[in-house]
Amino acid sequence: AEAAGALLLLFPRLASYAAGFLIAIMLGAVATLITNASDLGLTVPLVHLVVLAIIMRSRWPYRLR
Repeated sequence: AEAAGALLLLFPRLASYAAGFLIAIMLGAVATLITNASDLGLTVPLVHLVVLAIIMRSRWPYRLR
């Protein structure tokens, strides 16, 4: 699922959908890390969430054209 989302990020018309899809996956990863009290690996998913949110927001106007 992550590989499909990453491939869809390459297509500008689908990038906002792909970023939203990957954000949902990363939210699950963050929730799992928080519930298992694993603070060491929490930074990477949070950074990915921020980057994906930026991609989603920057591609959103393109999707509406």
